[in-house]
Amino acid sequence: IVIMLAYFIARHMYPFGSSTILTVDLGQQYVDFFAFFRETLLHHPGSFSYSFSKAIGGEMIGEWAYYLLSPFNLLFIFFPGKSIAAGVLVVTLLKYGFCGLSFAYLLSKRKLQKGWMIPTFSISYALMAWNVVNQLNLLWMDAAILLPLIIASFYDLMEKRKMKAYPLLLALMLIDNYYMAYMVCIFLVLFFIWYQITYTTKFKEFLSRTWLFASRSILAGGIAA
Repeated sequence: IVIMLAYFIARHMYPFGSSTILTVDLGQQYVDFFAFFRETLLHHPGSFSYSFSKAIGGEMIGEWAYYLLSPFNLLFIFFPGKSIAAGVLVVTLLKYGFCGLSFAYLLSKRKLQKGWMIPTFSISYALMAWNVVNQLNLLWMDAAILLPLIIASFYDLMEKRKMKAYPLLLALMLIDNYYMAYMVCIFLVLFFIWYQITYTTKFKEFLSRTWLFASRSILAGGIAA
């Protein structure tokens, strides 16, 4: 957060200057959806399912499912009117921070690194090129936050038979943004195959872990639906 905040200040991004991070799709599409999100929650709850602000009128479920179900969007309630640009900056900074935090959790929980190496790799993960490039696709950054948590819960499911965290986190990913979620699901299938090849030696264990992965993943889909 501190690194990106310093960068935004140096670049005179609003509210620290006249420049803005509202570029490309973030400025042309998403910011209007965020304003619609705020207006719907505070003043027009009926617009959740149908709105005349969509062309000549139309259903809005698809827009909510793709653009607006991130928990971070609730922060836009506190940014009315033109100040929503500042809200976008705040949410962007928080998402960078939570990316680093979730990756630090994975590194610590799996004992992959220790000491100063944990914040070093966590900052590197948060500031990876994919995040920097896709900060203009603000809704996609939730996937980078949730993926380390899903991986950690996957290990708990396979090794400790902890049944709750994995389906709940995967369901949250599916609800948050289904477009990024399907890519996460493809990754999880490949990750599961790698895990079985690397760590499973007994056929009975192979069947048990396959059942756990399949059943909990299907449960996640059911929860999201």
